[in-house]
Order: sequence, then C-alpha cells, then structure tokens
Amino acid sequence: MIENGKEVDHPPIIVGKPNKQTPQLQTRVVGVILNPTWTVPQSIIAESVGSLVRRNPANARSHGYHWTNVRGHLSVVQGPGPGNSLGQMKLDMPNPLTVYIHDTPSKSLFDKDVRTFSHGCMRMQNPFDLAERLLAGTGWNRARIDATVASRVTTHVALPAPLPVYVVYMTAVPQADGTIAYFTDPYDLDAALAARLN
Repeated sequence: MIENGKEVDHPPIIVGKPNKQTPQLQTRVVGVILNPTWTVPQSIIAESVGSLVRRNPANARSHGYHWTNVRGHLSVVQGPGPGNSLGQMKLDMPNPLTVYIHDTPSKSLFDKDVRTFSHGCMRMQNPFDLAERLLAGTGWNRARIDATVASRVTTHVALPAPLPVYVVYMTAVPQADGTIAYFTDPYDLDAALAARLN
C-alpha cells in the first residue's frame, strides 16, 4: 500500500496457481465487505464443489454451502463465516475478471515460500488491518469492524472515495538503495517478455 508516494504496508499474499494465474489489471476499491458470501464460479463447481454437493450434501451444508439445481444447472453460494473461502473480508473492487483481494480461512499457507494456491484471486494476510486503514475517519474503527465480523452478518461499507488498485507481475524490482531484487517466475512470463524486448 502506497500513501503519499511511500510504501506503508506490504503484507504477504497468496496468488493464483500457475494454471489459474492471477491476471494483471487496474481497477478501484470502492468498499469493504465484511462477512462476504461466495458465489462459487462454475469452473470450481465443475472442479470440486459440485461433486461435494452431489455426493455428500450434509457435508456441503456443514461447510456453509447452499444451492439450487434448475434443469441440471447447479448454482452454489457459500454463506458468511470464518470457514467461507473468501474468509471474513473482501474488498469491493468491481472488475470484469471477477478477481478480488480477500481474507482466507487457510492462514497456514502464508508460511510457504511460494504462495501460488488460489484460483486467481489474491488472498491477503491481516485483512482487517487493511480494512481499518481504508475506513479510517469513517466511524469504522477496529472495534466496530471486529464486532461486525463477530455478528456474521454480511455488511458493505463504502469507502469515502475510490482508491486505485494495480495488480502487476514483476520478477525484478528496483530497491530504494539502487539494487535490484529478483524473484521467481511462477507463471513463466519472463521468456516471452525477454523475446519481445529483443
């Protein structure tokens, strides 16, 4: 997070798997959603959730899933709560790719050196710290955020003004001391970029 040209926060995130890459995009955050629901994408229904619903509906319900099946078309929504795949906070950042920054119930994944585990969204560590920073001055302090999260009621809170979000993929980043920090290339994009530069 950048404020007045200076980095003020740099939390670890989890990004898309190599076969489900987090896309590069520019959008805006317009609000914070506490206790979000999750409308399961059709690709994930086909990959895993649909089979859970069909084979073991009681287990699916215990994970907060609710569904309708109209003429063979299965739609699944996961209700709010700590086990929700989006966790307990999601940034409202409309974009045509339906990619978001959100919490996660899988906190242990932040301990990994390589964190490519999602289906494309960005899961962030300490999401309520970000929510508190984004909502500063609006009457939404940490105590109010925590109380709302504890209620498990889905709550949309608008930001006073939209903030820009830039999702970029960089494997070489200049540092303040003039050196370059190099990172891995999990999506294998560097070779194509190097070929274009040549």
